[in-house]
Amino acid sequence: MTYRLCVIGNSHVAALKLGWDQRLTERDVITVGVTPTFFGAPRDGLKNMEAREGKLVPTVDWVTEHFQRMSGGLTAIDPADYDGFLLVGLGASMKRTLRLYRTHRWFGVQQNADCVTVSRAFAEGFLAEGYAGTRLAQVARMLSGLTEKPVFSSPEPYWSALMPDHVGKKGDFGWAVAAASGDGGRLADLFAAA
Repeated sequence: MTYRLCVIGNSHVAALKLGWDQRLTERDVITVGVTPTFFGAPRDGLKNMEAREGKLVPTVDWVTEHFQRMSGGLTAIDPADYDGFLLVGLGASMKRTLRLYRTHRWFGVQQNADCVTVSRAFAEGFLAEGYAGTRLAQVARMLSGLTEKPVFSSPEPYWSALMPDHVGKKGDFGWAVAAASGDGGRLADLFAAA
């Protein structure tokens, strides 16, 4: 039996699709028994999607075009066609956790006199509330209104501690500082908990 997996995401889904296509070419055992169909649009493009007549349907032409290109011609996501769903990226990332870490500290991480101290429960609740507003959570809610099939998620990839070129520049969310302080793993744990 083949598991029909619907993979939905922003630009981060492209890496999964390219990797999957490479594995198929190599006839990798990981591809046996799974048939993924990929849907996506860059950045926050999936804000232009709605549940209509039991399907997830783009509301603007450019998102429809991205769906067609990635999926092999499909213009909407019909939950009846899949056994499960994987949501990728869609605003769920360590960035929010790193922004909080810049200005706040909680028990278990390195303390900084310039930061406001809060409880770990506060930090986790604050982040959970923020992640509930991401496109990932919104798409998950749309799917849950259409099907009871499983919905899995994968956030944007974590940064490597080996990214010193970004320190202090645009795109530096403080990962190198957190990793150097020894807090990288603790922040990843908080992110996963939220």
